[in-house]
Amino acid sequence: MIEHHKIRLGFQTLRETETRLMYREQEMNKILVSMQTGINTYVFGGIGTGKTTAIKRAMEKFNDARNKAMYVSCSTCKTEYSVLKEIIDRINELFVQKIFIETRSNYDLVKRLKKEREKIQSLKVVVLDHLQALEEPETFDALMEIGFAIILVSDDPKAISKLSAQAQSNFGNTIPFHDYTQEQVVKILESKARHLLGEGSYKESLVVKVAQMCNGNIGYGEALLLGASLEAVNSKKDCVDESDIPELQTKGEALSYDEKVILGILKEQKTMQGGQLYKMYCERTKFPKAERTFRNYMRHLCETNVVKAIGTNKGRVYELAGQSQ
Repeated sequence: MIEHHKIRLGFQTLRETETRLMYREQEMNKILVSMQTGINTYVFGGIGTGKTTAIKRAMEKFNDARNKAMYVSCSTCKTEYSVLKEIIDRINELFVQKIFIETRSNYDLVKRLKKEREKIQSLKVVVLDHLQALEEPETFDALMEIGFAIILVSDDPKAISKLSAQAQSNFGNTIPFHDYTQEQVVKILESKARHLLGEGSYKESLVVKVAQMCNGNIGYGEALLLGASLEAVNSKKDCVDESDIPELQTKGEALSYDEKVILGILKEQKTMQGGQLYKMYCERTKFPKAERTFRNYMRHLCETNVVKAIGTNKGRVYELAGQSQ
């Protein structure tokens, strides 16, 4: 006899929440106006604050027979050539007009795209997401020469500084995505839990706990909800609660020796300014790495939600994720 359990995972209905922009309609509308008016715009905000979702929602509203916006992720396309090649590949997918690459020269690719764009006038906007991962800032100048309006998106508010001063002067608009409040995080995750599990299949304490653990990163919060739901299904439970949330111990196992030293210091000191943390790290390790490598360690720890950064530049302080909850 087959047992029928109460929990049913609604992955399709969960995906529907990606088109719902709770607390981000204003930012999305500003992005849409930038696309419609052709104003180069810089969008920035913390990881998981809805930037990419808002961008894609704006693109859906912008794209029609006369207007097209193209999305490129710099996390996978990190060089000028790879960005240009991605644009050409997307054009070949979406438009009747095909572009055949006969050279690996960036100069020739820009020249070819500039010529082809005259035939594909509807392609007006290029979105470069994850700007902080772009290795060749001159990519922006190439896209400007072709004639695209540019939307740059980054988790780091200072990432635009990697562009030349002249390039930066071409941006007429900035759109910040401020962190969600804890109340907003709970309501967003409540919506996702309801779509994934349905009413009565989870406890409110599950959502509250996940909201505390994700530190405002909605994507991470959704991953925790999925992990908890799968654990409950595997355990043949009728209701998902906070005890089903995965501990994710593998995060610590993936850390380097130096990163573990840094986490040990933060565990002792609770909160530390970046310069002071680096100084203590140097004192604790026999062969400390350079300050630039230390910054890469901190960036990795923040991206994996192990550490939370508060503030910017010299005033930035670090603490263990979830510590201030």
